[in-house]
Amino acid sequence: MVLAVEQAGKGVMVNLKHLRAFAAVAQELHFTKAAELMCISQPALSALIKQLETWAEVPLIHRNTRQVELTQAGREYYASVRQMLQDFDQAGEQLKQFKSIRRGRVRMAALPSLCASVLARTLANFRHDYPDITLEVFDLPGAEIMEALLNREVDLACSYANQSPEINAELFLKDSLALLCPSDSPLAAYTSVTWRQLANQPLIAMAPGTTVRTLIEGVTAANDLSLNIVLEPKLISTAMGYVCAGLGVAVLPTAGMEPLAIPGVACIDLREPQITRDISVLTLKGYGLSPAADALRKMILQ
Repeated sequence: MVLAVEQAGKGVMVNLKHLRAFAAVAQELHFTKAAELMCISQPALSALIKQLETWAEVPLIHRNTRQVELTQAGREYYASVRQMLQDFDQAGEQLKQFKSIRRGRVRMAALPSLCASVLARTLANFRHDYPDITLEVFDLPGAEIMEALLNREVDLACSYANQSPEINAELFLKDSLALLCPSDSPLAAYTSVTWRQLANQPLIAMAPGTTVRTLIEGVTAANDLSLNIVLEPKLISTAMGYVCAGLGVAVLPTAGMEPLAIPGVACIDLREPQITRDISVLTLKGYGLSPAADALRKMILQ
């Protein structure tokens, strides 16, 4: 890296090599040893020191046939140069750690149904492979996910594909809505049911603002349906518990059901219409991911 500092009228460019050469001489107080430390010839080292002193317009080193010592200006300058080089090298090491995914933080937002199901194993694998990375996962409704991503509060997100021109979406899962009902319900005898068959059923619908509820409202509006909503939980696990207790039937995404499977609850295909949704990894266009965040993105898409 070139520090590219030019003294007006001198035409001398001082770069990192000049500073390292000066630091080597100041450390060794011997030009031959300093040249060996720099892996350059002694004449090349002397030329660097001469250029640095020309730029500084003040002697930095006293040298004769017997000894090498720093001038007062050289001693004070060396203290600053040594700290500068230490900071530079430390910053470089930090960058290497980021590149090799040994340092950093990843913030991801995802739908609760995904966090509890298909993403859980991926997140565990990521933490195992990259134990030095701080991983923060926020389970949020779809609208809050988009807000967090657009505000750059998270690095990436897993949610339904959004048409925003600011968002890049990479499909990793096709999800669908299904009906959950008690296994002793008459509906449990069907391999599939239609939305109209739900009209008179006590429906446990996810809370307003959730992606599932938005999809349900879209179906009812498009098909002139009226549903009997009796409970509005925020969590899929709560909805399944209500179904198991016989409080009603529920429309839920299939992606979140497998790890929360409860004995006594049947899962039935829901058709006419069949509602599917594309679940994607979402990132902001124009903003590159850190190596750690990109590693998580690739792991999800595998």
